[in-house]
Amino acid sequence: IVGNEALLRKEVTGAQLAKLIRQVKAKVKQPVTYADVWEYWLQYPEVAPAVDFLTIHLLPYWEDDPKGIEDALAHVAQIRQTFGSKFAPKDILIGETGWPSE
Repeated sequence: IVGNEALLRKEVTGAQLAKLIRQVKAKVKQPVTYADVWEYWLQYPEVAPAVDFLTIHLLPYWEDDPKGIEDALAHVAQIRQTFGSKFAPKDILIGETGWPSE
């Protein structure tokens, strides 16, 4: 994983991140990805072609438009389906999900 939520924190631009990912891919044999909240993959589509697969974070409780617990599972499934269609044939890994305990 080349970075975790760096776009969320505005530490790099999408173009800078894609370049870093390509540099790492040129030096390793393992599949390479980047991990971020799902919206940032949509906001920075230039990153997706650089990775071997996408790692997305789906945290319905913490989103800008929070989902209630009763809608959380459907929300995760809907986002996963959207990503499967938009970024095919790349695999999608859910790197973070869940609900706070209190």
